[in-house]
Amino acid sequence: MIKKETEKVNRIIHIFDNLKNSQRLQWLNSSQKAFAFFLGNQLTAEEYESLVEKKMPTFIVNKMTPQIELMMFFLTAKTPRWQAVGIDGSDGELAQLHATVAQYIWKESKGQTVLSMSVRDALTKGIGYLAVGIDPDRDNGLGEVVVESIEPWDVYVDPHSRDPFFRDASFIMISKFKTEEQLMLDFPGLTKNDILSISNRGDDRDYMMFNFVSPTPVHSYDVDDGINRDGNQVTFYRYYEFYERKKVKHVRVMYKVEDQVKASIMKESEWKNIADVIPPENVLAVIPFWKNKIFRSHVVGDYMIEDEVELPGENFPIVPLCYRNVGNPYSMSAAMDLVGKQEEINKSHQIMIHHANLSSVPRWLAEKGTVSNSDEFKKQSSTPGAVLEYNPDSQGKPPTPVQPMPLNNAFYTIGKEGVQDMEYISGMNAYMQGQGDMSGREPYRGLLARDDFGTRRIRGFATNVLNEFLTTLGVIIDDYAKFLYKTEKIVAIATPEDPESVQLFTLNEITPEGVQKFYDDTETRYNIQFVGGSTLLINRWAELEEYMELYRMGIIDKETVLYKTDLPNKKAIVEKIGSLQQLQGQIEQMNEAIKKLQSENEILEKQLISTRITQKVYEAAIDIEGEKARFIAELSTLLKQGKMDGEMMKGKVEDFLTKEELKNEKARISSHKKENTNK
Repeated sequence: MIKKETEKVNRIIHIFDNLKNSQRLQWLNSSQKAFAFFLGNQLTAEEYESLVEKKMPTFIVNKMTPQIELMMFFLTAKTPRWQAVGIDGSDGELAQLHATVAQYIWKESKGQTVLSMSVRDALTKGIGYLAVGIDPDRDNGLGEVVVESIEPWDVYVDPHSRDPFFRDASFIMISKFKTEEQLMLDFPGLTKNDILSISNRGDDRDYMMFNFVSPTPVHSYDVDDGINRDGNQVTFYRYYEFYERKKVKHVRVMYKVEDQVKASIMKESEWKNIADVIPPENVLAVIPFWKNKIFRSHVVGDYMIEDEVELPGENFPIVPLCYRNVGNPYSMSAAMDLVGKQEEINKSHQIMIHHANLSSVPRWLAEKGTVSNSDEFKKQSSTPGAVLEYNPDSQGKPPTPVQPMPLNNAFYTIGKEGVQDMEYISGMNAYMQGQGDMSGREPYRGLLARDDFGTRRIRGFATNVLNEFLTTLGVIIDDYAKFLYKTEKIVAIATPEDPESVQLFTLNEITPEGVQKFYDDTETRYNIQFVGGSTLLINRWAELEEYMELYRMGIIDKETVLYKTDLPNKKAIVEKIGSLQQLQGQIEQMNEAIKKLQSENEILEKQLISTRITQKVYEAAIDIEGEKARFIAELSTLLKQGKMDGEMMKGKVEDFLTKEELKNEKARISSHKKENTNK
């Protein structure tokens, strides 16, 4: 399986030895110092001993670590997302599947963790790395594409590279020490005898360049010794992982099949093998061109484990994230900008505390012989209410306290302004850490403006560097996915809008029409890119207020607003809202029906009242007609009775007029009338 030392092995080792030059050592020096300061190891052994010798405090006031940690959180607050855009617009759905696969690989690789490690390395060491590879044993032998973080101090890059992402580098090398057990785990085909036959370069171990005082080792470089599973001391072997860019000649063949013109891209060597089979009249054109390809070699000690394996795609599978690129592979870190101020703050506080100690426990000036027991005098001099004894028989003066010189107020100013300077340099002020004036006197939108303006520096890094870093990573992930996933495979990812719900997607789905090939470039022509700003921290209160305003305007629905909150179990809430909306709709329908029934009831009541009135009128008319009939009957009866009475009276009058007395009365009346007339 392995090959003894060859010319290629010697070449790789020779490149590695020459890369450990003064420029890299200078960068490694500053990178290790900045990283140690970030971890809180800010005193070397020499500085610590010097402070102890002078009886000065050895503590530090670490203002640097919170600044870097806040920057890390700001840049990695959310999970990155990729999107794919079809070039001709006809393959949008299939193209988007590639972005979905990138999300799946990111989830399976614990991408948020490895991204945070890469960002931390960029901020503290100057550069961070993410590497894309294939684990052939995952998914029961079908394999999975994986994303891993790499220790920046183990990476050696072509020193002539000028591109921030090393796209112009001719080679990239990873070199570190591995134990025997690590080699057997990484390369299961290696046997015990194979490893024993490898020469050991254990004298070339990597070490920290600074001897910082630390209670525990802060890096693998600090671990000098170890034991294996048998309890014996391990043996370290120098390991090289060499990636080299080469130009490989390809051809683009235009040919005709059943009156259809097709095009294929292949290596020139492959074309030569099949050129004689295709009829010359069907070949329309053969266009040669050179294509970048990456080849990988694995070397352990002086043995070649893997020799020039061609990798998918045209880019190095190692993607760098440089915080501040200076035109070469030796980038500067954000932590290095803060080291000087951190040292200034530490020294100022050490001096102030030391001065406070001298003021509270003064030194004494005593002539020789005036103090009989100096140890007891030292002990009692710092005890409140103690009586200090001296030798009165001596010729010298009594001991006198030596007060320290007044402390310059500049030390207080330096300590205070040092913190403000660190906030200014990092762009992470106290307000962003929940500190400062939180009395509420500043208007809400004023705080949002401070949040926006105060984070523009870190947003600039995210926009100009981090976004391109993730876009490049997404392209490489897709190249490896097309290379590996060539059988039907179901992937499950959480939806960005609702992390609690999972969607299933099928790669290379077998349909009656055939296989929808995920890996076929001729069927999936697209561009994959990172969704800019999706990892950045967003002021959730401002975002929620904006969504609420859009909801009030009727532009979005309440479910969209709900997904922007921190409420748990959003899916159940959405389902409950849906049920409530259905019930509300049913209630509204019932209310409409009730209103309709009420309206109809009012009409019926009016009709009923009208009917009742008509009935009353009809009944009154009947009563009136009855009364009328009775009145007419009674009147008729009365008339008949009156007529009968009149007839009877007439008879009586006539009988009376026939009598004599009536005649005399008539004469008397007539005579009386005449008399009255004469008068």
